[in-house]
Amino acid sequence: MGRHGDCLRLAEAAKRKDVLKDVASPQDFTAQMRRQGKPVKTTDLPGGAVLLEAAGLSLVFVPAKSCPAP
Repeated sequence: MGRHGDCLRLAEAAKRKDVLKDVASPQDFTAQMRRQGKPVKTTDLPGGAVLLEAAGLSLVFVPAKSCPAP
């Protein structure tokens, strides 16, 4: 999801934030941050969403079905 509740596909978000390059899932992001030695806080949210906090970012990953079609 983008700012203010907007949804962004990960590929689109990666254009804005280099840290999301090659990230396809919350697990990918978590693994990437840990490889870089950065702590990651993970919180499971309703509906299969996951809140990840790392590297000064707070990201909510949601299932594609939760976002309108592009």
